[in-house]
Amino acid sequence: MSDQQLDCALDLMRRLPPQQIEKNLSDLIDLVPSLCEDLLSSLTSTVMLWLQTNKSGSGTMNLGGSLTRQMEKDETVSDCSPHIANIGRLVEDMENKIRSTLNEIYFGKTKDIVNGLRSVQTFADKSKQEALKNDLVEALKRKQQC
Repeated sequence: MSDQQLDCALDLMRRLPPQQIEKNLSDLIDLVPSLCEDLLSSLTSTVMLWLQTNKSGSGTMNLGGSLTRQMEKDETVSDCSPHIANIGRLVEDMENKIRSTLNEIYFGKTKDIVNGLRSVQTFADKSKQEALKNDLVEALKRKQQC
């Protein structure tokens, strides 16, 4: 019996009532290889983020939140791919997805919002641009009336 089979047998034995362990032990050992071939791994991860800046050029900004993700995956357990390796891959996949989501949601969307609210143009430049736009609109209206 391999270590994986023994681990599965011990796990199943813990779940059986004490009076059934001795009676069903031989049946249990025969069932272990088929029970251990496919395992459902599930993982729930939560990341909490808090970011605060206070710079003279950009002012004060507070950004905070939490992100929870859940993942389940059926994995085949074998000598080449033990259960612990499958869990490791699941954790790495979850970590990459959460990192990507944080980058997209928190930082990408925040950048879009801040860029929409704050401007790098001075008030004088904006006034000149608005005056030019109004002059162009008036010139087009006069041209259409002729």
